[in-house]
Amino acid sequence: MPRLLYYLAPGCLHELKHKLTARHLAAEQTRARVARNSPMALELTLAALRRARGLSSLEEALAQELRVSVPRFALPDFAEGIRAHLIDRDSGPSWARLPTDPRWTEPFFAITFCRTSHL
Repeated sequence: MPRLLYYLAPGCLHELKHKLTARHLAAEQTRARVARNSPMALELTLAALRRARGLSSLEEALAQELRVSVPRFALPDFAEGIRAHLIDRDSGPSWARLPTDPRWTEPFFAITFCRTSHL
């Protein structure tokens, strides 16, 4: 667990990739996996994981997951991943570039949904 916390310490995706050097085989394998995935999705996932550490209940964590997951479908990389892996099966997606503003993930955490008492 301490090693995982080291990799998820505050920082950005670029810092994570830098930490995943070839010091360990597992780190090298993880770096290769990270490099294949959408940078936007990875950066948003890292932001969600870091914020989840400060949540006090499972309900809060699940609410955050809902806030982050639903709008993720509107990101251009979602459609590109579907195209590359399921439609064309070329496994060569052209991922979108990360926004230059480091706060681009913040709106994902501000979304609210209505709660219903019958669920």
